[in-house]
This record gives sequence, structure tokens and C-alpha cells, in this order.
Amino acid sequence: MGTRPRRGAVTAEMAERVFLQRASARRSIKSWSHARRADGPSLRSHEIKMQRFLPAAVLLFALACSRAFAAPTPVPVPTLNAEQFNKHLKESLQKHVVPTPMVPTQPLRVVLVVETNKKGQVTRVRGPGSHGSNNDTFNAMCYGNALQVFIRTEDGRAIPGTYKLIYDYSPDSRDVRRTVEMIKSGGVNPDAIGAVDDMAKQNMKKMREDRAAWERAVQRAKEHPSPKPDASATH
Repeated sequence: MGTRPRRGAVTAEMAERVFLQRASARRSIKSWSHARRADGPSLRSHEIKMQRFLPAAVLLFALACSRAFAAPTPVPVPTLNAEQFNKHLKESLQKHVVPTPMVPTQPLRVVLVVETNKKGQVTRVRGPGSHGSNNDTFNAMCYGNALQVFIRTEDGRAIPGTYKLIYDYSPDSRDVRRTVEMIKSGGVNPDAIGAVDDMAKQNMKKMREDRAAWERAVQRAKEHPSPKPDASATH
């Protein structure tokens, strides 16, 4: 009569059955399960991630290369220090010598008879009694100066009247001396506008007229635009 196994004891048959069950379970997991190992990502997952981000990386690299080739490095501009700059400036001045201005070599005199208002401003230049020199440039300079003159007494009073302005040029000193002589007090319009103020007023009027003419031309162009050229006619 054989001995019956004790409760809790493991027989050879039971051990073999457990071993076969565990082996069958390992084969099923290896063949059909998609679960990953617990110790980290599989090599397959790394390959999937690389395939996913590879196009984006290639695109960024291409953009970086295109920008690098599209914006070439600027050529450095050579600079000069102070000594080199002064040397270059002196050399250029020697090549381009400024000519000495020609000045009159003989004495010149211009006499202008002018009228003044109550402010002492010259209002106009009279023809009778006025005479110029044989130098047109000097005559023009004297005339322009006379139109800007204020004639007043030493205490600042203005006496409306007729005056004589005399311009004398000396070739020795190359200076111009201006003197004033009263011809007659009164006999003029004391409220007359000054010559310079009158010229400024006329200039402002001319500017307004030019502005109005330009605005009218722009308005006509907007109302009646020029026809655009036909594309077929240009070929």
C-alpha cells in the first residue's frame, strides 16, 4: 500500500503542469501581445519617432541654408584715420584749386535817389538823379542794398522824404563806403509800404497763384484722367 501525499506537498506531475502553463503563457505574449517592456521604450518606438520628426528637421535645415546663401556677408569698408584723411583732403585740394575771385581794379561810384516812409524804410528808387557805374555786378549789389535800407537820425527818428545814397568802391582797400544825403523832407507818401515788404507781399501773392493753378490742374486730371495705353499697342 503506497503512501498518500501530504497536504501542501508538490508532486512531479503538478510541477510539470505549472511549467507547461507558464511556457505556454510566455509564447502567447511573445507572439500576440503589443505590450512594451517595463524597463523602457523599445527600439521600434525610437524608429517611429525618428521617422515622424525627420521631415521637419530636413525642412529647418534647408531654410537655414537658404537664408545663409541669400544674405551674403557684406564687404567691409576700409576706414581712414585722421592723418590719412587729412592727407587725402590736401591732395584733392591741390588738384582742384579754387580760383581767386576777380575784383574791380578801378574806383566805382553808384548814386541812387530813394524815397522813405514814416518808418524810415526805402519805398522806391527814383530814376532821375540816379546813375550807376560801368560794372553791372556792382550796380546790382548797390541796388539790392538800397532797397533794404532804413534811414533814420542819430536819435532814432524817421523823417519821410527824398534821400541820396552814394556807394564808393576803393580798389586799394577793396571796401565799399556808403553815405547818405537828404535831398528834401516830405513830398512823399509817409504810409507807403517799404520796398522789401512790397516784394515779399508780391512773392506771397505769386506763390498763392501758383498753388491755386496747381490745385486746378490736379482737379482737372482727376475729373478727366488720361487714357491708359493699350497693352497690345505697346508690342
